Amino acid sequence: MELYNVVKKFKNHVVLNDISFEINKGEIVGLVGKNGAGKSTLMKIISKLDTNFEGKIDEVGRLGYFIESPKLVTNRTGLWNLKYFSYIFGNKFLIEDYFDFYQSIEIIDFLKQKVKKYSLGMKQKLGVLIALLNNPDYVILDEPTNGMDIDSSIVFLQELKKIVKEKNIGVFISSHKLEDIELICDRIIFLNNGKLEKLNSREYKNRIIHKLIFRDKNDVDLFLKNQNIGIITESQDDFIKIETSCSYSELMDLINKLNISLLDYSYEQKTLRDIYIDKIIKGD
Repeated sequence: MELYNVVKKFKNHVVLNDISFEINKGEIVGLVGKNGAGKSTLMKIISKLDTNFEGKIDEVGRLGYFIESPKLVTNRTGLWNLKYFSYIFGNKFLIEDYFDFYQSIEIIDFLKQKVKKYSLGMKQKLGVLIALLNNPDYVILDEPTNGMDIDSSIVFLQELKKIVKEKNIGVFISSHKLEDIELICDRIIFLNNGKLEKLNSREYKNRIIHKLIFRDKNDVDLFLKNQNIGIITESQDDFIKIETSCSYSELMDLINKLNISLLDYSYEQKTLRDIYIDKIIKGD
């Protein structure tokens, strides 16, 4: 699936500005942004719930989606809903198709209960199951873990990742919980003021801030002059912070090559929350 130069306007307000990206089969792509950034609008456009936009979307294969709150028949059981939506999609519902997934996310014992008795988290799970009923090539999931506690959310996302990788389904998922996105996604897209910024898995999973204390300022200057492995985030007389995806051994190789000495070394892993603050909050 690929988007080309998608633009969405509400009167004179540009909500989405020249959005282009692709989602590959078997890949999980996360969408991150502030409230009102246009995340749900973008997902509705991809899901064909909003056709009033400029640009082009190329899709290959079947599409499933779960946008905002699921439209469930609450006076019927969860199992009835699965059979009903399967019928609408033109399929026969076969519980064995996803039985292990149903069991692992702990919904199997609730399927004979009426949906009106479900918690919000359980309704969200049922909504995702419905999005998978037509054996989609791509599935769009908007805030699927709303209402789930931390433990349920982790198990749900881990099992979802397992099933979509197994069935080679491309996933586009949004969540206001950055830890959810960090747990499940191969790539991340930031949406800020209607514009898009991409982040690949190496960038967000392997970003490390190395803290280096050198013998003197001459060594600092020599390192700064010769390094091309990262971004210097702080520099003082004998102290440097460098943000990079390079490993400790790669960094030490450079220092040894320059024949300079370190008095002290430490590091910290940069989280998706740190990157979000840099790109979205400080970026504004």
